[in-house]
Amino acid sequence: MLEFRGHQIEAVGFDLDGTLIASEELNFEAVLETCRVFGVSDRGLTIRDSEGGTNYDIFRRITRRYGKGSARNTEELVHFKRAYYLAHMGRVRAIPGGVALIRALHARGIPCAIATAASRVSLLAALQVLGLEESEFVALVPADVLPAKMAKPNKYHWEEVARLLGIAPGQLLTIEDSRRGLRSATEAGTVSVGLTTTHGEEELRSAGASFIVSSFAELAEILGLSL
Repeated sequence: MLEFRGHQIEAVGFDLDGTLIASEELNFEAVLETCRVFGVSDRGLTIRDSEGGTNYDIFRRITRRYGKGSARNTEELVHFKRAYYLAHMGRVRAIPGGVALIRALHARGIPCAIATAASRVSLLAALQVLGLEESEFVALVPADVLPAKMAKPNKYHWEEVARLLGIAPGQLLTIEDSRRGLRSATEAGTVSVGLTTTHGEEELRSAGASFIVSSFAELAEILGLSL
């Protein structure tokens, strides 16, 4: 057990994109390339349109505004975008300190989990980039193992992580960088930490973050861990 700002923490859950890996720019590039190939307008799209949700969420929002172009369905857009992203995954880099924190938590006997709006194949590719093994996590919960529409920002995503860990949500420390992810973590009743890798402190607080840190090193210091 760890003490964190008056909370007794039994496990730690990590978001993936923007939290453990710096993937936002590649994700947005993949969205824009998908729009270009299928003739879907990208007018007015920003990097925020590709954050904090599944690929299906992203393209549902886009196609509601601009249609599907030459794509037969949303599935075709999602498939192309994911393939483009995975083909360029070598450009993705780890957020400093994330892997070290996971290893420090292991050394203290604290279970770790990942909850991500990405697919399982994208999650496993990210673990390779990070040099981490599936066995280092008690739970890996990508969006495509959940019922339809139950991934972030739905609170069910983090509730399911807590269930798999066998703890109450209030015993789970969650680390998120996006507003949608924080909404899920907060509404699930976890102890949510906003990491300022992609959004500023004010935005993360407005999304419901219980606490804000600027780096994993800062969080490790608060937890009394050495990286």
